[in-house]
Amino acid sequence: MSWNYRVIEHEEEDSNDVTLEDSYVQIHEVYYDAEGAPLWMTQEACAPFGDNDIELAAELLMMQKALEKPVLKATIFDKENNPLNLDIDLSSMTVTEYIYERVGNMVYKREFGADISTRVEVPVSQRHVL
Repeated sequence: MSWNYRVIEHEEEDSNDVTLEDSYVQIHEVYYDAEGAPLWMTQEACAPFGDNDIELAAELLMMQKALEKPVLKATIFDKENNPLNLDIDLSSMTVTEYIYERVGNMVYKREFGADISTRVEVPVSQRHVL
């Protein structure tokens, strides 16, 4: 399962559950199946965060990439429109974050927070996602 930030368009609803013509957009984490189809998104929109200014800048860059992709409608994640949109318990999932570094023509990755000596070269066949 993979994920990234995406811009999601939400329809504005009034108190009588009647959809208005207005809509708004927010950035959410979107998770994908093995074929790359969107499975589900975070219920709440995401806000950038980090332990320091460098981490915050990296988070903002990842969110900015969402603006380069097509906007997704929130309705595609409704259970009636997407029966595969299952409730998933995130507490059992392990998430590993990586830092990608470009040094000249080489691209390396290492786990977030790991010593630079642990970095490994990213194969050319995987560099298209960077």
